[in-house]
Amino acid sequence: MRSEIGVGIIGCGSVARWKYVKNLAEMSGVSLRAFYGGRAEEFQQQYGAPGSAVCRDLAEFAKSFAGYEALLADPAVDVVYIGSIHPLHAQHIRAALLAGKHVLCEKPMAISAEDAVRMVETAEQMGVLLTVGHQSRFSPAAQALYRQLREGAFGSLYFARASMVRRMGIPTWGHFFDPAVQGGGCLIDLGTHALDLALWLLNDFSPAYCCAGIFRG
Repeated sequence: MRSEIGVGIIGCGSVARWKYVKNLAEMSGVSLRAFYGGRAEEFQQQYGAPGSAVCRDLAEFAKSFAGYEALLADPAVDVVYIGSIHPLHAQHIRAALLAGKHVLCEKPMAISAEDAVRMVETAEQMGVLLTVGHQSRFSPAAQALYRQLREGAFGSLYFARASMVRRMGIPTWGHFFDPAVQGGGCLIDLGTHALDLALWLLNDFSPAYCCAGIFRG
């Protein structure tokens, strides 16, 4: 039985590079084994290794694939990170779950509620783990506030407001201005973190109704 967790990356783009791949490559007990999409071969050479640290001379132990189906068929892969474009999340995630892989998906989880529900149902049916990259939950401040809320430090809560401010300017790279690919604007890009954090802190209550509006300046 392997002592390391084998990880496959579907969607080797900028988000994977900035947020996950380097950290995963340096984690003890984790081995980056498979790559598909975008800069797959580059990632393989730079980060792929059988051990728990970045090791260029051992990159041949990792593989880059021409199709995600072949990656999911690789028995060396236990967990899959999905960092593909938004419209492909549902397709890639369900395929990974049905292949018996645990999945970490970059937000947004999906571009429709129906797709998200099907993903959760598939994970439960297959007995594997599915989570979304809402890293705000793991900040020290969020963890401390979560504990205080569970201990009743603030009594009963009846109102919460979630907001997000971007301090890096308007994103001009990648697919940010392509509605067919990125669709959802700042709400789907940043607001999803604020909403997730608020719902999680409030114990993931079930809303009675939801309304929303969008506009383009």
